[in-house]
Amino acid sequence: RYDRSMTSTATWTVRTLPLAELPSIEWERLLATNPTASAFSNRAVHEAWWIGYGAEATDISLAVYDAAGALRAYLPLMLRPDGVRYLGATYHVDYATVLIDLGNADSAVAAAGALVAHLFADDAALDLRRLRRADRAHALLMRALAENTTRTATTTVEDPAPAIDLTDIATLDEHLERIDKKDRHEIRRKVRRGEGAGVTISAKPHAVDDLAEFIRLHRARWGSRGLFTDDAKGARDEAFMRALF
Repeated sequence: RYDRSMTSTATWTVRTLPLAELPSIEWERLLATNPTASAFSNRAVHEAWWIGYGAEATDISLAVYDAAGALRAYLPLMLRPDGVRYLGATYHVDYATVLIDLGNADSAVAAAGALVAHLFADDAALDLRRLRRADRAHALLMRALAENTTRTATTTVEDPAPAIDLTDIATLDEHLERIDKKDRHEIRRKVRRGEGAGVTISAKPHAVDDLAEFIRLHRARWGSRGLFTDDAKGARDEAFMRALF
């Protein structure tokens, strides 16, 4: 099912390489060169998606190699039943993943160009949503898309929900100390109000232990309009979330 076309020049080779066949150390090496990548570029997110929804798609991810045979770029790519090629995990993530070795600027630009040339050599539709200008690898891909005149590409940059950086933050108080004094006071007031009503906030080393309760609360709030519906779709949603946890 993975036998798709390969393009090659004297300098670059691009071929299909499903995620399961890519060594984790290679993924991590590429990711480490890009400090601007989002959390959605973690391999675990993609592995969880294939566990939950893999039966609905074919993994046609692309690997880009230089003349010496070194991996210089990797693009998670899937072919869905609608015949469209999608970057990353479609609507289950805020941002797509594009991995490019950014250690050498000239090599990174050339690798992105080789990747786009291969993408455009296939006539199948290509969904380019969820690219992020702040991500240096994404920016290189968008530049290559604009410079390649083989086809016309429309890229969509999305603005997902806000996020906070919890690196080295282990408690709620540690987080509150970093924010505005007024906001900190308001949050602590609401925490005290909750504690008065019997609510407790505690750290859990294994959040997956409470996943069943999380799913129950989600269903109670959203019903058939949310995730975890009482059907095959809901079962896939739960499998994805459990693998992610």
